[in-house]
Amino acid sequence: MELAYEETLPKWPESLPIPEKIETTVFHTLEVEDLHAVDDIHYLVRMMYAHNERKFNLFLEQGKPLNKEIKERLERFGVLFGASEFFYYRHPKYERFYVRIQRYKIKFDWEKEVVDISPMFFKTTLQLSQAMVRRLTIQEHLDIGISQDVNPLELKPNFFGFGVDLLKLFRWVLLWFKRKRF
Repeated sequence: MELAYEETLPKWPESLPIPEKIETTVFHTLEVEDLHAVDDIHYLVRMMYAHNERKFNLFLEQGKPLNKEIKERLERFGVLFGASEFFYYRHPKYERFYVRIQRYKIKFDWEKEVVDISPMFFKTTLQLSQAMVRRLTIQEHLDIGISQDVNPLELKPNFFGFGVDLLKLFRWVLLWFKRKRF
């Protein structure tokens, strides 16, 4: 059963004024532990390329800079560090969920407790550089072109009417072994 768009929106209380704008976004919360292996960064770059409309936020603990090796890897793979926002704290109940709490705007008791006990984090928005986006787009087009033209057999005027394109045969064998390995 598919819901209509109006059914997915929450019912707004009549006692409150209607907001000017409601915006929905998809975001990914990243922590330093998510980026230690090179494969993790490859996966992140593929996700950022495939879902460029999403936001990728890296949360770093205040006073603990990003590992130099991880930062260099991210920059080498075309990941740029965007704007940073401070005063984020881990939510006490939910894992991998950060809440922005400013000391002078504390409204609830649990916020005061979190600010007093927990370390502060800052949020940095990550994005792919345009050069990396172009490189991945070209690679994607090349992969599509190669995968569409892999039949090594030719029906042209050749010896007995059949021929073999050795370059295509080589690519076809490589693709066949890659598929068998995974």
